Amino acid sequence: MLTTSVLGWLLLGVLVFWAVGAYNRLVRLRSVALLAFGALDAQWLRHTELLSAAVPMPVLVPVTDGPVAAPVEPEPPVPTALAAASAQLMASLAVARSRPLERDAIAALAAARSVWDMAWTQALGHGEVDRVGAQQRWELWATQAAAAQSQFNSAITQHNLAVNQFPAVVLARLFGFRPAGSL
Repeated sequence: MLTTSVLGWLLLGVLVFWAVGAYNRLVRLRSVALLAFGALDAQWLRHTELLSAAVPMPVLVPVTDGPVAAPVEPEPPVPTALAAASAQLMASLAVARSRPLERDAIAALAAARSVWDMAWTQALGHGEVDRVGAQQRWELWATQAAAAQSQFNSAITQHNLAVNQFPAVVLARLFGFRPAGSL
């Protein structure tokens, strides 16, 4: 017959092993979500290649000690809405990159992506961009980005389920694991 102290030690041992396993699972799921965000980040950064290939960017004039040269105007002019939406997306992506599992950062990124999608579609429709191959590049990029976004959302779903699952929720709150935002 087991004494009370032996039962207590067994219970404590089981609790410690469970806590270590649960913590490792939370860390692993967070790592998977961070890796998925990295892939998503890389896909969305590829849009700058698409943008620069389809839209002429303004030429920057270097600063010199001599007389100021007149700025060189691009031919044709950069579509303002597309350039602004691209800048907004890059700024939101930079913030999300520093906090990829924070709900507010991901929500801002999703909003910026939506605005960028609309601006790009409008620029294609109005002929403001070089249409030769632009539509095919856009469709290829959108397919690849959708796959990366789906992977990210799946990783976030798994992470959030683990963070909110009892009794792991106790460890999650203790060690600062919070539910993350998805796109």
